[in-house]
Order: sequence, then structure tokens, then C-alpha cells
Amino acid sequence: MKKDATKYVKAKVTATVKDTLKAALQKNPRMSPAEQKKLTDKTTAEATKKFSAEYQAQMMQKLIEQAKK
Repeated sequence: MKKDATKYVKAKVTATVKDTLKAALQKNPRMSPAEQKKLTDKTTAEATKKFSAEYQAQMMQKLIEQAKK
């Protein structure tokens, strides 16, 4: 189950970071590598927290549904 959670969160975070960085570079093509790293780190932290909570909520919902059966 932990592998599933890691896989889910990692995939979501990677996609989010790529999209965020792509959008930022379109707005500001001259963004320095240091600024890119800072944005990537910030986005990774926020997305990890968000998607971990989302995954936990989904698992709790599944457990509740199983308990009802």
C-alpha cells in the first residue's frame, strides 16, 4: 500500500512541477536556474503535501465503504 501511495504522489507531484515550471518559463523565459530551482522546490513541497493528503482521504473513503459492506 505504501508503494501505491508513493507512486501516486510522485506521479502527481512530477506532473504538477513540470506544468508549473513550464508556465513560469513561458511568462519569464530569462528565469535564472536558481529561480527555477527555488520554484521547483516550493512547488514540490506544496504538491507533496496536497497529494499525500488527497491519497489518504481516498484510502479512508475506501475503508469506510468497505466497512459498510
